[in-house]
Amino acid sequence: MVLAVDFLPTELPREASEEFAATLNRFAADIGRADYSMSFEDLNLPPEIKRAVIVHRGALTPDYRYLEEYLNG
Repeated sequence: MVLAVDFLPTELPREASEEFAATLNRFAADIGRADYSMSFEDLNLPPEIKRAVIVHRGALTPDYRYLEEYLNG
């Protein structure tokens, strides 16, 4: 699994990292328990995390299929 952050609050890096970690920590158990062998539609993740998933099982998720235009160009 890869976690990429494209925007952090415009605070000092340490403060931004601490805030991001505190926010992500609320979801850590759900992320760890999820059965990623299931289809994306059936994947049991909190909505905030599910909306952030770009690729699942080698395919772009519905919210990110527009990227195919740029990948195949």
